[in-house]
Amino acid sequence: MTEQEDQAPKMLQLVNAWLDILIDKLHDALDFYEIGKLDGELWKSIIGHVIQANGDVDSVIVKFMQYGRFVDMGVGRGMSKGSRLELGESNFSKKRNRLGQLLKLRRKAKPWYSKTKWREVLRLRELLADNLSGRALGEVENALRNYTMML
Repeated sequence: MTEQEDQAPKMLQLVNAWLDILIDKLHDALDFYEIGKLDGELWKSIIGHVIQANGDVDSVIVKFMQYGRFVDMGVGRGMSKGSRLELGESNFSKKRNRLGQLLKLRRKAKPWYSKTKWREVLRLRELLADNLSGRALGEVENALRNYTMML
């Protein structure tokens, strides 16, 4: 087994460990922003996959309910389907300001996903850079050893 083939399982283990930590941190962020219940559908829907190609890690995919993105961005429920005329002018404007925004339900972005994801992606980048730089140094060292043996 070559050194490069030996490194592939280590890289996979590194990325899988990072993915487990990311999912835990996403759960912590849901708890921090008080989004849903600890055993709610959004909580349960967070899953991750590591996709491999030719024995190397190709990509990492994190999936969850689309509702989670709406909460993250602070968008969602608003004007019902239909126009103002169908709803009746008085029913539409009862609980809305002149811009059509709801007065009682002020929606705020709860960046449980975007902040956590970017922070962890930067951490993965650091981990991979350390791993790959170590691998590159090892290959250079082996090449130098082989070169000196040839002399």
